[in-house]
Amino acid sequence: MKNAIAIVFMFGLLASLFAQVKKPDDFPPKPKWKPDVPVNISVIAERASYYTDHKKIVVIFAHGTCVSLALDSRKPEDEAKAMLDRVLNFHPDFNPHEMDDGNFAVSYSQPNCFSVVTKEEFQKNREYIRKNHLDGVVKDEVLLNAENKPNVFDDRGMIGLFARARMFMDAQRPDVVRILHPQKDR
Repeated sequence: MKNAIAIVFMFGLLASLFAQVKKPDDFPPKPKWKPDVPVNISVIAERASYYTDHKKIVVIFAHGTCVSLALDSRKPEDEAKAMLDRVLNFHPDFNPHEMDDGNFAVSYSQPNCFSVVTKEEFQKNREYIRKNHLDGVVKDEVLLNAENKPNVFDDRGMIGLFARARMFMDAQRPDVVRILHPQKDR
C-alpha cells in the first residue's frame, strides 16, 4: 500500500512539474497591430519571383507573406501553410534585409518564409507605420536595435514589425491567394 501511495505521489509530482512547462493559453504571443494597408499582390509576386531567381514555387498569402518551395513540391499550398504554422509556433523572430532593388524582404525563423515591403509602400505609409509599429511588438518581447537599445526602431526595424504583423495575420488565417510556378510565370 505504501508503494502504491508513493507511486501516485510521484505521478502527481511529475504531472505538476509538466503542467508548469505547458504553453500559456495566449501562445504564441501575437501583436495588437493588424495593419490595414492594402497589399498589392501583383507587386509582391513580381518581387518574390525575382528574389527567388525565378527558380522556386512561391506561395503568397492574403497579407503578402510568401513561402518559397522546391520545384518538385507536390502540394505547395499545404506545404506553405505548414511552414507558416511552424513560424507562428516557433518564435516570432524576424530579420529585414534591404534587397538590391531597394525594397525589403523580411525573413522569419523558417528560411523560406518571407514578406516583401517595397520602398514605395513604406514611403507612402511611413507615418501610419511610425504611429503603429510599437503595437507590433508582442507581449513581454524586448527587441534590441543595432545599438543594443531595447524597442527603439529605425526605418528597418519599423519595416520588420510591419511585415511581421501582416505575417501573423496570414498565419492565423492562412488564405493562399496566388501560387507562382516559375516555368509558367516567366
